Amino acid sequence: MPYFEDKESPNDFEKMRKESNKPFKDNRTSAEVKQYQRGQARNRQVYEKIQRNLQDEKEYSKIKRLLNKDNIYNTFEDFKSDKGKNTEQYQEIKKAVTQLENLDKTAIKVTKLRNKAYDNLPFNIKSKQVIITKKQYDNHIAAGKNKHNNIYSKVKGKLSQIINEPDIIFKDKKNINTILVAKQTEGALVVVKLSCISKKLDNTIITIIDCGEKTFNRMKRNYQILYTKR
Repeated sequence: MPYFEDKESPNDFEKMRKESNKPFKDNRTSAEVKQYQRGQARNRQVYEKIQRNLQDEKEYSKIKRLLNKDNIYNTFEDFKSDKGKNTEQYQEIKKAVTQLENLDKTAIKVTKLRNKAYDNLPFNIKSKQVIITKKQYDNHIAAGKNKHNNIYSKVKGKLSQIINEPDIIFKDKKNINTILVAKQTEGALVVVKLSCISKKLDNTIITIIDCGEKTFNRMKRNYQILYTKR
């Protein structure tokens, strides 16, 4: 209600001033306080659920926009179920969306996959192009960025041969769409991340390892072998 001081008598004004300046005292019973707190907790839950749903809808729209025909979720409910369970599939799609948002226009084009061995892996490779992103090169492959004696400068002219004529292809232990491409004769183990999410994402070389015989034999014992050269 609006209040106009000049419309009140001095006595009424003084009475209202004293009333409004009284110390606050909560006269509710403990039952009323608990009921109020329960109501506030329910309101917060409803608000948080609405906010989560809005965020999920925003994320789902982004996935549909960026992956387009490669989007594997038929419905919003399918997406929410996967996200709620935090499945490997959801984690991979989340990574793919991040990569698509930050596509590297300056990536080094290495080669195209020509070996039919890549067609028979336990996941679908959608892109044939193999690249090295600038970020990956600067952080893990360039001279001085790893412990493998600048192996990239030694094998960069042979990367196409290494990738398309591998001795062994191992399955990575941590990531469902990452493989280790090994060619012992070149003294190098090339770690290639293969995109199985979208045609828009090229296969990225994560790093190149100077692989000795002991390391190579240890990997053959400890890693799942997807392909062996006949």
